[in-house]
Amino acid sequence: MKKVLLSSVVALAVFSAAAPAFADINGGANTPGAYDSREAYENQSEFVSARTVEEYLAGHQEDIAAEAAADPAVVAAKAALDAVEGGSHKYGEIKAAYDEAYNEAFLKVRNVYVEKFQNVQNSAKKAEGNYYILNETPEQKNARYLKEHGLSDQAAADQVSADQAAADQAATEPESGTAVDQAKKADEAAKKAGASAKAGQKALPKTHAVK
Repeated sequence: MKKVLLSSVVALAVFSAAAPAFADINGGANTPGAYDSREAYENQSEFVSARTVEEYLAGHQEDIAAEAAADPAVVAAKAALDAVEGGSHKYGEIKAAYDEAYNEAFLKVRNVYVEKFQNVQNSAKKAEGNYYILNETPEQKNARYLKEHGLSDQAAADQVSADQAAADQAATEPESGTAVDQAKKADEAAKKAGASAKAGQKALPKTHAVK
C-alpha cells in the first residue's frame, strides 16, 4: 500500500474529525422513547453498521489519502504549491488553497466509501432477517418489508390467496400416483401458502435486547 503524506496538521486531522457515518443509507433508525436506554438506541442496526464502517475505513486511511491526492483539483493545487515552495510572498495563500482542495477531496472519497459499505452492511442484516429498529411495531416492520421488496399490500394478499388456492386444490383434487405422493404434494402446497402469509412478518427483536 502506497504511503501518502498529508499536507498539514489540518489535513492529518480530517479523517478523525469527520462526522460518524450515521446517515440513513438503506437503513433507518428511531429516536429513543422516554423509557429507552442509550444502549438500546445505539444498538439499532443502522448505528451498528455505521460503527463497523468507521472501523474499516480507519484501517484504510492511506488508501483514501492516495485517491484524494489523485483528484485533478488537488494535483493542480499541488503543482502551484511546488512552484513557489521555499520562496514567495504568496506561499501561505497557495498552501491554504492546496490544503482546502486536499481536504475536500479526502472527504469526498471517504463519503463514497461510507455510502457503499454501509449499504452493504445494512443489506446483509436485512437479508438475514435481523435488521433492528428500536420500537418498530410489527405493522411498521411488515410495511418496511413490502417497500424494500417492491411489493404492495394488495400484491402480497393476492400471492397469499393464490398459494392458498393451490394448497386447497392439491388437498381436494385426485391426482395420479399413490396416496402417499398426493399427501406429500398437498403438504408442500400448504407450506408454501403459509410461507407467503408470513412474508415480511418475522419476529421483531425485543427493544431491550442487547446486540
